[in-house]
Amino acid sequence: MGYEVLATPNSIARGRYSIGENENKLFLKLMYSVQRDNNEYIIAENKKEELSEEDILKWKELCKIETLTCKITQDDFKEIFKRRNDRTEESLKEVFTALSNCIISFDTVTRDEMRAKMIAPLVSHFYVEKETGNYQVVVPAKLYKYLFDLGLGHTQNALQIIYKLKGIYAQRFYIILRSWSGTKRDIMFSVQELRDMLQIGDKNKTFNSFETNILKRSINEINSTGIMKIEIKEKIKKGRTVDKIIFTVVDNEPRNYLKLNEKKVKDESVLWLDYIKVQNVALKERLELKYSDIDLSSPIVKSILHRAYDKTLNKDNRFNMIQDIKGKSNFALFNHIVSGELLTHELKMSQEIIIEQ
Repeated sequence: MGYEVLATPNSIARGRYSIGENENKLFLKLMYSVQRDNNEYIIAENKKEELSEEDILKWKELCKIETLTCKITQDDFKEIFKRRNDRTEESLKEVFTALSNCIISFDTVTRDEMRAKMIAPLVSHFYVEKETGNYQVVVPAKLYKYLFDLGLGHTQNALQIIYKLKGIYAQRFYIILRSWSGTKRDIMFSVQELRDMLQIGDKNKTFNSFETNILKRSINEINSTGIMKIEIKEKIKKGRTVDKIIFTVVDNEPRNYLKLNEKKVKDESVLWLDYIKVQNVALKERLELKYSDIDLSSPIVKSILHRAYDKTLNKDNRFNMIQDIKGKSNFALFNHIVSGELLTHELKMSQEIIIEQ
């Protein structure tokens, strides 16, 4: 199995830009939005050890793409930035600029099959839509494929965790273990695998030196953050030499994967009165029963109900019909508006009668 190990700088501060809480929140939203808006390319759910043929095709297709685009709306910004001042165009520009200056490098393969190191920012560039204020964000495709490959999903503190670890070997070791910790608690590597994945080279050639200066220091640094608890469970010898190491890993950082294959609710909607659309036949029958004492064929009644329907959808734009789902309903609102419209019509008719007399 081949591994691509993340090699990050010890600090991502670039001039006056630095990564803080706002940048991390935006990065979290980016991880989510990239998956949501590019589901034809991205395996967003927790991946098993063996990919299906469909997943493999997705992965191959994604390797051919240079960039991915996702959209972040004004409602998204209100969700992640509670303070109005953090949502101004100038403030958002600074947050995006900070992510644009956040550089991650990793080993990969070019489209002509050449081994290479890719150096990429978290955000390539972005557009601000003048009419809506929404942002279209362009990101490097291979970088986000790489982050999803590592099993980071869109974990709550992915960016802060990567950069919280100061030692380069601690950073690499954390991500190696993170890519396996979702599927197993005890993780075994050969010493040579660890040396290759951590990119030790010719340093610390003896096992004692490797264990003391690289492994234990990295384990202590990762454990000190509280994001993961690592222990060396067993050292397996081959002759007199330690050949393999089994680590016990408790990953305290939750994995939150976007579910793309959830069962869709079957559309049972029907038309009730001309263009008035309701959730299902049962709700249509309830409306017919509720308004059984008025003449639904009357043009005046139809006009009142149509007007009430239009007002309901304008006031509650979560729906495009009359719905009565448990916990989410505009059914009562529709009936309330109908009552008001009927009362208004009765008062108008009464006034006309008085004027005529």
